[in-house]
Amino acid sequence: MSGIVNMFGASPYLYVGRDRIYHQHYYEDFGDEERETNYNYVLDNAEKIRNMLINEAYSSLGGDNMRSLERKVQSDAQDLLQLYSKMKGGSKFMR
Repeated sequence: MSGIVNMFGASPYLYVGRDRIYHQHYYEDFGDEERETNYNYVLDNAEKIRNMLINEAYSSLGGDNMRSLERKVQSDAQDLLQLYSKMKGGSKFMR
C-alpha cells in the first residue's frame, strides 16, 4: 500500500531488513500522507518480519549450510507474498 515497489517484486522486502529498505527509498517523495504512513509501517515491521523468516528457515534446515538457509528464506518470502495475495483477493494487491 506504500507504493514503494510493485507487489510482483515485493518478496525481497520481507527479508532485506529496515536499513536496506530505508536506504533504497531515502530520496523518494511519497506525495501524500497515507503513502508515507504505509511506508513507515513497512520500516517499523521490517526487522520483525525478516527475523521471523530467518528463524523459521533455520528451524527447518538447521544452520549447517548458509546457502540453503538463504534460498529457504527467499522461497518462503515468495510463498508468503503469494499466500497474502490470494487471501486479499489477488489482482487488487498485485499492481
